[in-house]
Amino acid sequence: MLEVHKVYRNIDTKDLLFGFEIIDLFLIFFVFNLGNIFDFGLITNLTACLLFAAILRLVKLNKPRGYLAELIRFFTRRHRWSNGGR
Repeated sequence: MLEVHKVYRNIDTKDLLFGFEIIDLFLIFFVFNLGNIFDFGLITNLTACLLFAAILRLVKLNKPRGYLAELIRFFTRRHRWSNGGR
């Protein structure tokens, strides 16, 4: 007799929270914490976070999944440039 196993459908769906990837949320919380460190007011801090989130959403419009993580990895990694096939 055949065994029946439960198969999860939506394996390839993006992990999003409020339309942002996890790394985007870390950056938004980082901006919020910078506002707390430099002692901005709560309204100013929330406005800065919402503005940053809107700008982040516009920058990532029509970009592939994981774009921001790859961009950060590109700028923080040491580059090895090609030397014409040596």
